[in-house]
Amino acid sequence: MTASLTVPSPASHEDPGLDEVVAWFTSQPDLQKRFGSVIRQAVDEVLDGRRTGRYDITGVDQPVKTFLGTKVEIITRFEFDLGYGDLMDYTIAGHPVDAKFTLNRFEWQIPHHAMGHICLLINADDKAGTFAVGLVRVTPELLRTRGNQDKKRVIAAGQRSAIRWLVQNGTLPENQLLALAKADGPAVDEILRGKSGQDRINALMRRFAGRIVLGTTVDTVACQRDSSKRVRDSRKDLAKDGIVVLSGDRRAQRAIAEALGLPVPQRSSWLPVRLAPSLGDGRPAAAINGSEYTVWQTGDAQAIAPELPDK
Repeated sequence: MTASLTVPSPASHEDPGLDEVVAWFTSQPDLQKRFGSVIRQAVDEVLDGRRTGRYDITGVDQPVKTFLGTKVEIITRFEFDLGYGDLMDYTIAGHPVDAKFTLNRFEWQIPHHAMGHICLLINADDKAGTFAVGLVRVTPELLRTRGNQDKKRVIAAGQRSAIRWLVQNGTLPENQLLALAKADGPAVDEILRGKSGQDRINALMRRFAGRIVLGTTVDTVACQRDSSKRVRDSRKDLAKDGIVVLSGDRRAQRAIAEALGLPVPQRSSWLPVRLAPSLGDGRPAAAINGSEYTVWQTGDAQAIAPELPDK
């Protein structure tokens, strides 16, 4: 059933259609987490770090940023099982809804054909690690008078209160390289300076000792097809410094991380950690190949890393 396109007057706050779409979204479980995952997946797929080595979406050209909006639309459709709309991108609670995405806060480009319809507005700032999601009914009064060369217009500053926020200050899943660049730019340069994928992965694991390393990060740093092999091979190079790399794909290795009181890696992620023989001093310890090990700290003896159970 196609919804009526009758637009409420600017003086009225009554919009049953918009209320129904808002209610549909707010009834969805884990709404904020799911939208955060949608955006993270879309950005990572468009960056395509395994092939390009890129990790900052603000550095790509405009056609790629435009494609990102399409990616967000597609993955949102899949995540919420929305299907395809007849008039707009989606049909939600019986109403046409158009998807709009921007990397610039409040700069959604609204086309003329969206007039009278509801728009799902999504914004993300990967450097800040934040995102927002809202809904609005597009009316002539909502938009600035002047548009761009494609005659698309943005929401006027004085009309932003019309946006019905679903998520206003959401936290994006972390872009690890971008976060590290923000905290310590030279550290990322040092990691990426390696001549080979193996050199770069070795440097990554050293830098992230004690922290989960995500598969996307490994793909971007290795910048080659079999990036996970580079992680497996890094164990040989890091063992002399007592560093093991625990895999989230191995149950026994996840158990080691848990016993050590560390974050437990999940599938397609890793946890590099420097170990030392346990002194029985009360620190968390894990049994590996018949010996007890703990997380290395200043003053501990240096030892060669033990071989990990492969199960």
